[in-house]
Amino acid sequence: MPDKKKTTPLEDIRVQAEPEIITIPGFRPATTVNVQIRYVDLTPAILSTNISNPLLALAYQRAREGKTEAEIAAEINSKHPSPEKDAEQVLQALNVLAKQALVSPTYDELTAIAPLNAEQLAAIYLYMLYGERGEGLSTFRTERGV
Repeated sequence: MPDKKKTTPLEDIRVQAEPEIITIPGFRPATTVNVQIRYVDLTPAILSTNISNPLLALAYQRAREGKTEAEIAAEINSKHPSPEKDAEQVLQALNVLAKQALVSPTYDELTAIAPLNAEQLAAIYLYMLYGERGEGLSTFRTERGV
């Protein structure tokens, strides 16, 4: 006799919606920063900047590989007819996402100290895709030696 599915209790849903602490790359090589982050839907950040998914995917992949923001922008620029605009849009989308996701410290608190770098933005994005224990984030950490 098959098990009957039951609805998830509201308390369990509340727990799932709570922010959690994750580790992202720091502002210097071989350092990390713990931040409290909440899951947010990626769609508004992507749609608000009107960027194409292939360019966004390319930017994330290059950030995971440890490329600098300038190197990522240069590669995007070489692959698209309006490269400067697309590179700007990719970075804008990543920053919109980070602003929505960061709980403590907030995006504004962090960027008052220093702008978030491509690796940090990619780590936040990967959390949104895979979660703290997701394959994408752990691969990112292994590649970066974190």
